Amino acid sequence: LACAAPAEAQLRASALSVGGRALAAQPVGDRGEGLGAGTGFGVDLGYELRPGLAVYLGFSRTVFPVEDAAAEADRVDSGVDLWVTTARSFGGVPLWFRGGLVVHEAETHLASDDGGGLDDGESGVGLESGLGAALRLGPNVQLLPGVVYTAYPLGDPGGVTHLRAEVGVRVRP
Repeated sequence: LACAAPAEAQLRASALSVGGRALAAQPVGDRGEGLGAGTGFGVDLGYELRPGLAVYLGFSRTVFPVEDAAAEADRVDSGVDLWVTTARSFGGVPLWFRGGLVVHEAETHLASDDGGGLDDGESGVGLESGLGAALRLGPNVQLLPGVVYTAYPLGDPGGVTHLRAEVGVRVRP
């Protein structure tokens, strides 16, 4: 018995995970003036510190159309995301909560310039928080719908403050 195999309940998937998400965003506040609703994506790499607590490093990009512009243009908010999530079950519903930092640049792109930037990009540090459901699709795959708010409260130029709905998929090897 001293050499017994570990119990099945003690075995778990890798602590590493990879994820991707699609999003729809609505700009808000002063940093969202003159912009329409946007769409975007994000990718990330995660590490589970312990069950229910993980850290993530990723990249996200959201494109907002500029309203009432002389030429067709988009404001592109993109950069690095660093966040922590915790997972809890409330009333039998598995939920995730996210908080973290984003280091993003917002830059205007003209459609007539093959999407090239106007070199007006400015980087900024922002804060991000959100919540959503963690739905298992298989032993190592999760569907993660949720709502996230990203703001740039420090007064620096930079990204577009926005509220977004996102749907993500997370896979553990």
